[in-house]
Amino acid sequence: MKNKNKIGIEYVCTGNGGRSPTAETIGKDYVKQCGLEDKIRVYSSGTAAEVCETDLFQFPVNFLLEYIEIALNNKTYMGKARSIASEVIEQKERIALAVETGDTEAKDKVGYCVRYLMADEVAKRNTALLEVGLVPEWHFHQQTRIRDDVKLILPMKKSNADSVKQLYEESEHNPKIIPICKYAGIDGDIDDPFGGTIDDFRKTRDFIGYAVRKSIDRTVEEYME
Repeated sequence: MKNKNKIGIEYVCTGNGGRSPTAETIGKDYVKQCGLEDKIRVYSSGTAAEVCETDLFQFPVNFLLEYIEIALNNKTYMGKARSIASEVIEQKERIALAVETGDTEAKDKVGYCVRYLMADEVAKRNTALLEVGLVPEWHFHQQTRIRDDVKLILPMKKSNADSVKQLYEESEHNPKIIPICKYAGIDGDIDDPFGGTIDDFRKTRDFIGYAVRKSIDRTVEEYME
Protein backbone atom coordinates (compact mmCIF):
# COMPACT_ATOMS: atom_id res chain seq x y z
CA MET A 1 0.00 0.00 0.00
CA LYS A 2 1.32 3.43 -0.93
CA ASN A 3 2.04 5.78 1.94
CA LYS A 4 0.47 9.07 0.87
CA ASN A 5 2.13 10.86 3.78
CA LYS A 6 5.59 10.29 2.32
CA ILE A 7 7.20 12.71 -0.09
CA GLY A 8 8.20 10.81 -3.22
CA ILE A 9 11.39 11.90 -5.01
CA GLU A 10 12.13 10.34 -8.40
CA TYR A 11 15.57 10.63 -10.00
CA VAL A 12 15.49 10.24 -13.78
CA CYS A 13 18.12 9.60 -16.47
CA THR A 14 17.83 8.01 -19.91
CA GLY A 15 18.22 4.25 -19.50
CA ASN A 16 17.90 3.87 -15.71
CA GLY A 17 21.09 1.83 -15.78
CA GLY A 18 23.78 4.19 -14.46
CA ARG A 19 23.04 7.69 -13.19
CA SER A 20 19.53 7.45 -11.77
CA PRO A 21 20.10 4.06 -10.04
CA THR A 22 23.22 5.61 -8.49
CA ALA A 23 21.11 8.57 -7.35
CA GLU A 24 18.44 6.26 -5.95
CA THR A 25 20.99 4.17 -4.04
CA ILE A 26 22.75 7.22 -2.58
CA GLY A 27 19.42 8.93 -1.90
CA LYS A 28 18.00 6.00 0.06
CA ASP A 29 21.18 5.78 2.11
CA TYR A 30 21.13 9.51 2.87
CA VAL A 31 17.44 9.42 3.80
CA LYS A 32 18.25 6.59 6.22
CA GLN A 33 21.22 8.48 7.68
CA CYS A 34 18.98 11.52 8.26
CA GLY A 35 16.23 9.48 9.92
CA LEU A 36 13.74 10.42 7.19
CA GLU A 37 12.62 6.96 6.10
CA ASP A 38 9.07 7.57 7.31
CA LYS A 39 8.90 10.89 5.45
CA ILE A 40 10.73 10.48 2.12
CA ARG A 41 10.57 7.68 -0.47
CA VAL A 42 13.18 7.58 -3.24
CA TYR A 43 12.64 6.14 -6.74
CA SER A 44 14.43 6.16 -10.08
CA SER A 45 13.52 5.62 -13.74
CA GLY A 46 14.67 6.30 -17.30
CA THR A 47 12.97 8.22 -20.09
CA ALA A 48 14.11 5.62 -22.67
CA ALA A 49 14.60 2.58 -20.44
CA GLU A 50 12.25 0.41 -22.49
CA VAL A 51 14.67 0.56 -25.40
CA CYS A 52 17.28 -1.16 -23.22
CA GLU A 53 14.97 -4.15 -23.00
CA THR A 54 13.59 -4.13 -26.55
CA ASP A 55 14.87 -2.94 -29.92
CA LEU A 56 18.19 -1.09 -29.83
CA PHE A 57 17.62 0.04 -33.39
CA GLN A 58 14.93 2.44 -32.32
CA PHE A 59 18.04 4.59 -31.92
CA PRO A 60 19.76 5.84 -35.12
CA VAL A 61 22.63 3.54 -36.06
CA ASN A 62 25.13 6.43 -36.05
CA PHE A 63 24.18 7.14 -32.44
CA LEU A 64 24.96 3.52 -31.52
CA LEU A 65 28.22 3.57 -33.45
CA GLU A 66 29.29 6.75 -31.67
CA TYR A 67 28.96 5.04 -28.29
CA ILE A 68 30.85 1.99 -29.56
CA GLU A 69 33.70 4.17 -30.81
CA ILE A 70 33.93 6.12 -27.54
CA ALA A 71 34.04 2.90 -25.55
CA LEU A 72 36.65 1.42 -27.91
CA ASN A 73 38.86 4.48 -27.49
CA ASN A 74 38.41 4.25 -23.72
CA LYS A 75 39.57 0.61 -23.80
CA THR A 76 36.24 -0.54 -22.35
CA TYR A 77 36.04 -3.63 -24.57
CA MET A 78 38.08 -6.72 -23.76
CA GLY A 79 38.88 -9.92 -25.65
CA LYS A 80 36.36 -11.00 -28.28
CA ALA A 81 34.26 -7.86 -27.70
CA ARG A 82 37.24 -5.63 -28.49
CA SER A 83 37.88 -7.51 -31.72
CA ILE A 84 34.25 -7.17 -32.86
CA ALA A 85 34.04 -3.50 -31.82
CA SER A 86 37.28 -2.74 -33.70
CA GLU A 87 35.92 -4.40 -36.84
CA VAL A 88 32.65 -2.45 -36.56
CA ILE A 89 34.38 0.91 -36.18
CA GLU A 90 36.99 0.23 -38.87
CA GLN A 91 34.11 -0.37 -41.28
CA LYS A 92 31.54 1.93 -39.68
CA GLU A 93 30.31 3.52 -42.92
CA ARG A 94 29.68 0.11 -44.46
CA ILE A 95 28.20 -1.21 -41.20
CA ALA A 96 25.87 1.81 -40.88
CA LEU A 97 24.59 1.31 -44.43
CA ALA A 98 24.19 -2.44 -43.89
CA VAL A 99 22.20 -1.91 -40.68
CA GLU A 100 19.94 0.63 -42.37
CA THR A 101 19.20 -1.86 -45.15
CA GLY A 102 18.35 -4.57 -42.61
CA ASP A 103 21.49 -6.70 -42.83
CA THR A 104 21.17 -9.24 -39.99
CA GLU A 105 24.91 -9.87 -39.53
CA ALA A 106 25.68 -6.14 -39.23
CA LYS A 107 22.81 -5.61 -36.77
CA ASP A 108 24.00 -8.56 -34.68
CA LYS A 109 27.52 -7.11 -34.43
CA VAL A 110 26.33 -3.62 -33.49
CA GLY A 111 23.78 -5.08 -31.05
CA TYR A 112 26.44 -7.27 -29.42
CA CYS A 113 28.75 -4.28 -28.92
CA VAL A 114 26.05 -2.05 -27.42
CA ARG A 115 24.67 -4.74 -25.11
CA TYR A 116 28.23 -5.39 -23.91
CA LEU A 117 28.34 -1.73 -22.88
CA MET A 118 25.03 -2.04 -21.04
CA ALA A 119 26.42 -4.93 -18.99
CA ASP A 120 29.67 -3.03 -18.52
CA GLU A 121 27.73 0.03 -17.32
CA VAL A 122 25.98 -2.00 -14.62
CA ALA A 123 29.27 -3.56 -13.51
CA LYS A 124 31.03 -0.19 -13.27
CA ARG A 125 28.05 1.44 -11.54
CA ASN A 126 27.99 -1.34 -8.96
CA THR A 127 31.77 -1.17 -8.47
CA ALA A 128 31.65 2.61 -7.96
CA LEU A 129 28.86 2.24 -5.39
CA LEU A 130 30.45 -0.70 -3.59
CA GLU A 131 33.64 1.36 -3.19
CA VAL A 132 31.69 3.74 -0.93
CA GLY A 133 29.90 0.95 0.90
CA LEU A 134 26.60 1.03 -1.00
CA VAL A 135 24.77 -1.83 -2.68
CA PRO A 136 22.24 -0.98 -5.41
CA GLU A 137 18.93 -2.77 -5.71
CA TRP A 138 18.24 -4.96 -8.72
CA HIS A 139 15.06 -3.58 -10.28
CA PHE A 140 16.47 -0.97 -12.66
CA HIS A 141 15.86 -0.25 -16.37
CA GLN A 142 12.45 1.01 -15.24
CA GLN A 143 10.64 3.20 -17.78
CA THR A 144 9.52 6.62 -16.52
CA ARG A 145 5.73 6.58 -16.15
CA ILE A 146 3.06 8.77 -14.66
CA ARG A 147 2.76 8.06 -10.98
CA ASP A 148 0.72 9.66 -8.22
CA ASP A 149 3.16 9.00 -5.38
CA VAL A 150 5.92 11.42 -6.38
CA LYS A 151 5.94 15.11 -5.58
CA LEU A 152 9.38 15.92 -6.96
CA ILE A 153 11.05 14.62 -10.13
CA LEU A 154 14.75 15.41 -10.56
CA PRO A 155 16.15 14.46 -13.98
CA MET A 156 19.89 14.34 -14.57
CA LYS A 157 19.77 16.72 -17.56
CA LYS A 158 17.44 19.28 -19.10
CA SER A 159 16.74 16.92 -22.02
CA ASN A 160 15.48 14.29 -19.55
CA ALA A 161 13.39 16.94 -17.80
CA ASP A 162 11.80 17.95 -21.11
CA SER A 163 10.82 14.32 -21.77
CA VAL A 164 9.26 13.96 -18.32
CA LYS A 165 7.34 17.24 -18.67
CA GLN A 166 5.93 16.01 -21.97
CA LEU A 167 4.83 12.77 -20.29
CA TYR A 168 2.91 14.66 -17.59
CA GLU A 169 1.46 17.31 -19.94
CA GLU A 170 -2.08 15.95 -19.92
CA SER A 171 -1.95 14.20 -16.57
CA GLU A 172 -4.01 15.19 -13.54
CA HIS A 173 -0.87 14.74 -11.46
CA ASN A 174 1.38 17.77 -11.27
CA PRO A 175 4.74 16.97 -9.65
CA LYS A 176 7.55 19.51 -9.61
CA ILE A 177 9.93 18.61 -12.48
CA ILE A 178 13.32 20.30 -12.45
CA PRO A 179 16.88 19.16 -13.35
CA ILE A 180 18.66 17.94 -10.24
CA CYS A 181 21.56 20.40 -10.47
CA LYS A 182 19.23 23.37 -10.82
CA TYR A 183 17.18 22.19 -7.85
CA ALA A 184 20.31 21.59 -5.78
CA GLY A 185 21.81 24.98 -6.70
CA ILE A 186 24.72 23.49 -8.67
CA ASP A 187 25.98 24.58 -12.09
CA GLY A 188 25.78 22.20 -15.06
CA ASP A 189 24.18 18.83 -15.78
CA ILE A 190 25.11 15.29 -14.82
CA ASP A 191 26.47 13.75 -18.01
CA ASP A 192 26.15 10.09 -18.91
CA PRO A 193 29.35 8.07 -18.24
CA PHE A 194 28.05 5.25 -20.47
CA GLY A 195 30.95 3.82 -22.47
CA GLY A 196 33.52 5.50 -20.24
CA THR A 197 36.14 4.24 -17.81
CA ILE A 198 35.70 3.27 -14.18
CA ASP A 199 37.19 6.66 -13.27
CA ASP A 200 34.40 8.33 -15.26
CA PHE A 201 31.87 6.38 -13.22
CA ARG A 202 33.60 7.31 -9.95
CA LYS A 203 33.54 11.00 -10.85
CA THR A 204 29.87 10.72 -11.83
CA ARG A 205 29.11 8.87 -8.58
CA ASP A 206 30.72 11.63 -6.52
CA PHE A 207 28.94 14.39 -8.44
CA ILE A 208 25.62 12.58 -8.10
CA GLY A 209 26.23 12.02 -4.39
CA TYR A 210 26.81 15.72 -3.83
CA ALA A 211 23.75 16.71 -5.87
CA VAL A 212 21.47 14.10 -4.29
CA ARG A 213 22.34 15.10 -0.73
CA LYS A 214 21.80 18.77 -1.58
CA SER A 215 18.47 17.93 -3.24
CA ILE A 216 17.23 16.01 -0.20
CA ASP A 217 18.32 18.82 2.11
CA ARG A 218 16.34 21.26 -0.02
CA THR A 219 13.33 18.92 -0.04
CA VAL A 220 13.34 18.96 3.75
CA GLU A 221 13.48 22.76 3.76
CA GLU A 222 10.82 23.11 1.09
CA TYR A 223 8.27 20.53 2.16
CA MET A 224 8.84 19.81 5.84
CA GLU A 225 9.74 23.05 7.61
